Formats: sequence, C-alpha cells, structure tokens
Amino acid sequence: YARSEALKRSSRVEVCASADRADCSGSAAWGDGWIVFNDANGNGSAEADELLRVWEPPGGGVRITSNVPNAIYTGMGMAVLPAGVASASFLTTHDNCSGGNARNSTLSLSGTLQTQKTTDGCP
Repeated sequence: YARSEALKRSSRVEVCASADRADCSGSAAWGDGWIVFNDANGNGSAEADELLRVWEPPGGGVRITSNVPNAIYTGMGMAVLPAGVASASFLTTHDNCSGGNARNSTLSLSGTLQTQKTTDGCP
C-alpha cells in the first residue's frame, strides 16, 4: 500500500510502527500497529493531514518482529531504510506456530517485498 501511494502521489510516503496509531513509535514493535503517511513536508513525522491509513495490532496471538522501525518510499517507489540497513525483515508468527508456518517478508532497497515460509520463530 505505501509503495503504491508513493508512486501514485509522486511523493515520499512512510510506513512505521505506531503504538498510538497517530505517530511513529521509533521502535520496531510492529505488533503494536502501524501507520502510513504522506510525508509531504519531509520532516519524518505524521501530521494529522498526512495520515493515509492506520493498522490496528493484529491480535489473536499474531506477533510481528522486525529489524527496522520504519521504511520510506520515494516518489519513484524506491525504499529508504535506516542507516546501515540493506534490507528490512518482518517475521510474522503465531502463538501456536509450528513447523514452517511462520512468514518472513523482506523489503529490498528497490522497494520490492518478498515473502517466504520459514521455521524461524516456530518451535
């Protein structure tokens, strides 16, 4: 969603973990929910008129862990990640996860997202 909005608007769009569903939390706690906003002024903060979409915590025993607190898409659809991070990784598991039922999604700097099954995080 964030990448397509950046392309559609030809503008910087950020997606970030957000515990209060209004501001970026600055942590990689994606299980608390997340927001997408059009950072038109480039200040890295979600202004009320920039908010595009809000995701509530997934609940139901679903856990999402990551190595990044946010990702930014340029108006050309390229990803901008925190300094020193070559790709963002999002691991989605469930309390009752077993075998290869976890999912690892990797966001590359080209802006593409690939998801694969994994045993990481599952007993």
